[in-house]
Amino acid sequence: MTIDLIAAAQAAYAAQLADEAQEQADAAATREESQADFLNSAAEHAITALGPAAEQLTWLYTPHEELPQHKYGATAVLPGSLTHRRYLDYRFDSLGGTPSLTLVHTCRSCSELRTDPVTSLADLGRLDGNGQDDDADTTDKDTVKEAGPLAAIERVDRHAWRVSRLARRLVAEHSEAGLTVDRVYFHGPDSGTARASLRLEVASVAGARQVAAALGVEVTTRHSNAVSSTVFERADAVATVDGIRVTLNAYTELTEAETTAWRAQQCQPTAGASDIAGGDA
Repeated sequence: MTIDLIAAAQAAYAAQLADEAQEQADAAATREESQADFLNSAAEHAITALGPAAEQLTWLYTPHEELPQHKYGATAVLPGSLTHRRYLDYRFDSLGGTPSLTLVHTCRSCSELRTDPVTSLADLGRLDGNGQDDDADTTDKDTVKEAGPLAAIERVDRHAWRVSRLARRLVAEHSEAGLTVDRVYFHGPDSGTARASLRLEVASVAGARQVAAALGVEVTTRHSNAVSSTVFERADAVATVDGIRVTLNAYTELTEAETTAWRAQQCQPTAGASDIAGGDA
């Protein structure tokens, strides 16, 4: 019997690809199952510490690259202010130790990030109620901490961590809007007043309106017909979340019917122009 070597090689390669794809699918399923189990553990820990009210929290798995070795984590955003949002951070050390729950929140006055342990519902209430007072001495402590030769680098690291957490959270919370991180800026003097900015591209103008509404800001829109046969609607919005300036940008190409209606609208005279044209000579 004659064997076609090329055909046999191609068949073997196809089988290898199929096996690799199956292995990847199995690994992804195992990873998702493991993450789901960990999120259940985080939710159970929060319910034990905070009571039944914690059942409303939605937990998000923290990627391994954002955590120290042997550490696992999850976060849950607390309901409340959109400008100074707070969230719970659950951590577990695979080498041993007791799981921890902390409140990560932003100073209202200086926009610096703070972390405080939470062991009970009373702890959470105290931190939430005294947040304004606790924030008063944050600037002095940070100034002392940043007095070293690597102060500027440490400040960038801190801002990068905050922006990364915020970007991942917004993308997860508004997955249907199609958010994409476009640019990240760090700007300001070295006196400790530097700020971070995050620019997000949204898949559509409708999505930008949805995200902007959730952040409590208005969207400004305008149309552009630089290309004669195409009209685009652009939407922009700016919000401050966790002390970070967040800019939303979106473009949507109008349909043929929408384009016709828009062009017709541009050709209509304003009320004032009609009054002048129809007035006495």
